[in-house]
Amino acid sequence: MSFIAIAGAGAIGGALAHKLASRGRVPDVRLIDADVSIARGKALAMIVLGLLLGFLNIVPYLGNIIGLGIGIPLAYFQDEGGLLRLGLVLLVFVIVQCSEGYLLTPKIMGDRTGLHPMVIIVAIFFWGSALGGIAGMILAIPLTAFLVVFWRLAREHYIGELV
Repeated sequence: MSFIAIAGAGAIGGALAHKLASRGRVPDVRLIDADVSIARGKALAMIVLGLLLGFLNIVPYLGNIIGLGIGIPLAYFQDEGGLLRLGLVLLVFVIVQCSEGYLLTPKIMGDRTGLHPMVIIVAIFFWGSALGGIAGMILAIPLTAFLVVFWRLAREHYIGELV
């Protein structure tokens, strides 16, 4: 009784074993499936990739650019990939970026600076247009916090004496 064992090849090994068995060349075909170990390796690689991209997010836009640069080809070219998987990856990216940009960051920055989250969003738009783009957006929170502290100090010490 002869048999063939194909290990670690996943779907390719299964297709090869099926083809050999259907031609009648091998009476007994056994496939040693290593999909579980491959899935564990992929999961570990995705965790490491996620941590790396999280650390790269410290530099503005770098984590996003590299994340999309890796995620889009992986979503399209992997097994069971295609346009649907690519669309789902882009949808998740947009949802995560919007929730981080419009909910989490203003809340965290507002707690640290004492500014309301809506003030932070308006300040980013205002300073971004006033100072011409990215430089204004980067300087928006420090400039607004400075003006708010200056206003509070002026109101307590100088305006109170005049009224």
